[in-house]
Amino acid sequence: MNFIELFRINISYIIFYTIDFFIILLVLQKYLFKKINTVLEDREKKIKESIENSKFIEQKKDEIEKEYREKMIQTQKESEQIILEARESAENIRLEILESSKEESARIISEAEKETEKFHDQIYITLKKELLDLVVIGVSKSLEDFLDEKEKEKIIKKSMEFIKNER
Repeated sequence: MNFIELFRINISYIIFYTIDFFIILLVLQKYLFKKINTVLEDREKKIKESIENSKFIEQKKDEIEKEYREKMIQTQKESEQIILEARESAENIRLEILESSKEESARIISEAEKETEKFHDQIYITLKKELLDLVVIGVSKSLEDFLDEKEKEKIIKKSMEFIKNER
């Protein structure tokens, strides 16, 4: 028994299948493999473009984040400046109000002192008038017994003139 007979291998089949295989391979290579290669190349291009796009987007994202951080820092500095100015303004207003209230209280005290002095002067004048009237009455009563009518009239006229001058 021969090896070929043992496995029942037919050489003509082997040659035919080999030729058939190469023909199919050529046909596939000419029509199918080119399309597959084209599709694969297109896909490779798209993947490269996507990678480049993602790198570009990552760069842009980093730039935007950097700008955002800078703007946040700038905004924080501006807000701190605004708060500082507001505090200074509030302190200035407080000092102005304090100064205004001091001036107002000084004015009120001054007016009160003037009113008190005016009231004091009025009381002094009133008391002086009443005292003069009492003195005139007292003197005229006490002199009534000692003086005659002419002298009484003379003293009364002098007293009246004195009182007019004093008032």
